[in-house]
Amino acid sequence: MARGNRKKKAPQGLSPQLVVQKAKQQGVAAWANILGRVPGGEVKLAEWVSDSSADFMPRAEVQMTGKPRPRTRRLPVIILENYPGPEAKLADLALENNTAHPNFLERVAARAALEGDNATALRLRRRAVELDPETAHRHLALAQCLLKEPEEGVVHDWILGLAKGSAVPNSEEALQALKKAYELAPGNPVVLYEYGTALVAAGDVDKALPLLEMAVLKRPQEDWYLQLAEIYRRPDIAKFEKAMTYYERVFGDNPKNMKALSGLINAGTRGPMDWARIWRSVRRLETRKKSGTPYDDPAIQEQLDQLFWREEHPTQEQVDSLGKTLTEEFNRGRSLHRTALGLVITRLQFARHFAAGFALRAGDAQERVRALRKKPIDTPNALRNLMKAYVYLDDADTAAGLADVKFWPSGDKFESLQIEKLHADAKLWAGDAVPYIKYSKKARKRTPLTADDRMEKLIKGKRVALVGPAETGDRLGHIIDEYDVVVRPRYQPEFIEENKDAQGSRTDITYYSGQDLTSLFEGIAAAAENGDVKVVNARPFSYAAHAHRQLPWLRFYRQDFSLCFHGGSLGIQRMAYDLLQFEPEEICVFNSDLYTGNSMFTTGWRHGDTFGPYSHINDIVVSHDVKSEFKFMKALMSTGRVTAQGRAAEVLAQTPDEYVRAVEEAGVLR
Repeated sequence: MARGNRKKKAPQGLSPQLVVQKAKQQGVAAWANILGRVPGGEVKLAEWVSDSSADFMPRAEVQMTGKPRPRTRRLPVIILENYPGPEAKLADLALENNTAHPNFLERVAARAALEGDNATALRLRRRAVELDPETAHRHLALAQCLLKEPEEGVVHDWILGLAKGSAVPNSEEALQALKKAYELAPGNPVVLYEYGTALVAAGDVDKALPLLEMAVLKRPQEDWYLQLAEIYRRPDIAKFEKAMTYYERVFGDNPKNMKALSGLINAGTRGPMDWARIWRSVRRLETRKKSGTPYDDPAIQEQLDQLFWREEHPTQEQVDSLGKTLTEEFNRGRSLHRTALGLVITRLQFARHFAAGFALRAGDAQERVRALRKKPIDTPNALRNLMKAYVYLDDADTAAGLADVKFWPSGDKFESLQIEKLHADAKLWAGDAVPYIKYSKKARKRTPLTADDRMEKLIKGKRVALVGPAETGDRLGHIIDEYDVVVRPRYQPEFIEENKDAQGSRTDITYYSGQDLTSLFEGIAAAAENGDVKVVNARPFSYAAHAHRQLPWLRFYRQDFSLCFHGGSLGIQRMAYDLLQFEPEEICVFNSDLYTGNSMFTTGWRHGDTFGPYSHINDIVVSHDVKSEFKFMKALMSTGRVTAQGRAAEVLAQTPDEYVRAVEEAGVLR
């Protein structure tokens, strides 16, 4: 809005031309105010300020050129600040009288946006494009304005999963504006980046990546590198070598960027598994410390360096020595950075020293509790971090008590739901499914998603067979077929037909990972359209790429268990957790040995069943904690709704320590 003295009255008998002349003589501020009150004066003022804005450089043009905005005359700003009416009125008058310069419209639009009036900013930027359609930065500014104001939509939250929230709009108009900017300036890095990012949001990653690659080539920027690395690391893209390269560039220039280092570790361990390369970056966390790191001790430094620089796996004696040393150092108040310790644990477990890794992770959880209890816990995410540590340490009751909703009153509905979900998940780990089922009903009502109703009709009150792909020696196909509903991951009719004695013959519901959904979508769609399967479930993070399809059989399950201390839930546990919300009479697990058998999968289900560069099996260590997941499965069984048969029942009768020994002895994770 205009500022200045608004009580002055226009002198009688003055023409707009005379007022302009006097304004030039006696000062613009006062006379701009007066001219706005003279009959016909506003039109003259609009023309004056528009002409004076011709040399103004809009923000989008500044971005595209990469140069500082040049100094321009203060005259238009003084007029706008002292005009007694809405600034947009001057822009409209200039438009009505064909005196509007596009830069003037951009200037008023920018000032309106600063005042929170995005509607006016958007209207004026559309008119600027109409007046000057062949200038790229006009279209860029319009797109940025369209994408600026969040709208109600479905967002992905790490606690709630898919839920209604404030989403960045992905309008077709914005995409078309960026496309036009790209056509007009195909070599401009800002246009390339903005258009590429919009294409990613629209699910067109293949088209986006070359544009983003060219953008960072022309204008290397930390946030652009990070964005590109995150895309390459996505499960449906899985180009881990490229992701590593960009993460390394970011962390190399900014060793405080922990997001880049975490991404580097994740991509490196799921991809090339070049331990020495990963350690070169991670060890900087220790070498940059001024004090308090065990890495200062030459003997410990040698142990850690050799763990990553030698190709052969460490012996049990070496692992025991390292574990003992790190524990002693921890008790002396000297510990590795959490990220460095996490990499040590990962390396040990890839070498099949699972128990040693879990012991170190338990110590990390204890330290996490100690550190977090020293700080204010005032957000759901901070509370979640503390609760995850308690759950990992088998204290779900304390975790649930921390998230009692009466202690977290909030006017923010989203935050209230986050607290309720955290409480429900902690209670579920303690064996009580009622809060989780109650919360899930509320979540489905608040954010309806495609095929939720279909799932509920199929599952509620029914006996569900949850069938894994492991070769357990069980031949319980006839029992599986007796269940009301049969659920399995990654529907493969040929595989099922060849293994009916173990797998059963039916599939009603199937679940897919993000990478599988993208690569196998054509076959999945054909099976669903033919009625071979009734519901196809996809991961929540696949929503952005595939929700636009609006297929009645394609469901994005909304939520995962939110209290995993390391990574997320494994496949069988993830599916059981999702199914449980629909109140089945029973969920019975078949054909799963939880990695205690002689082979990963039944022959023909999936290629590759060993650890190694780019193996999908690597995720079992990188993104999961099998001991914690074993406990979670037992927690689900303690609700009284989840059961197991065959080898699965035998394994789940073990204690956690017995289970870990069985995993190490079996050697299927190798």
